Amino acid sequence: MPRYRFFRVPFLVAALAAFVLILASACSSSSDSDESTSSNTSTSSVPAATTAPATSAPAVVKPQGKLTVALTDLGNETPSVWQEYAFGKSYMRMLFDAFNGTNDAGEMDKGTGASKEWSMSEDAKTWSFTLREDIKFHKRRSINSGGHLSSL
Repeated sequence: MPRYRFFRVPFLVAALAAFVLILASACSSSSDSDESTSSNTSTSSVPAATTAPATSAPAVVKPQGKLTVALTDLGNETPSVWQEYAFGKSYMRMLFDAFNGTNDAGEMDKGTGASKEWSMSEDAKTWSFTLREDIKFHKRRSINSGGHLSSL
């Protein structure tokens, strides 16, 4: 241990000296800033008002490329109407269209979703759904009832 003391003391002295120099330079005031504030005491005139040049409407940007969404998880990965989740809904809505749609308030909405109309029979044992005709699968094929039946 005694031989390391020779290296430890000069290091501590150098570190203390560097700390004092940094502290002294940080706490000192600059004479340049005092001179610049004292020379700007003359009266100044107010600049004249100018009109801003007219701007044109921004061009419409055409979507291109690929959008990558990176998340820690997708919440509940099962796209089921019974397992709705609040935080996943906003970005999962871009990945698939729910069978029966909901609005932003979470209420059933016939304006969104794959089915545009639905009804229940008198005995509540049979449901009837009318599918939208303008929805396409990822390969631009139209959806049909067979595709929905296999996913239920």
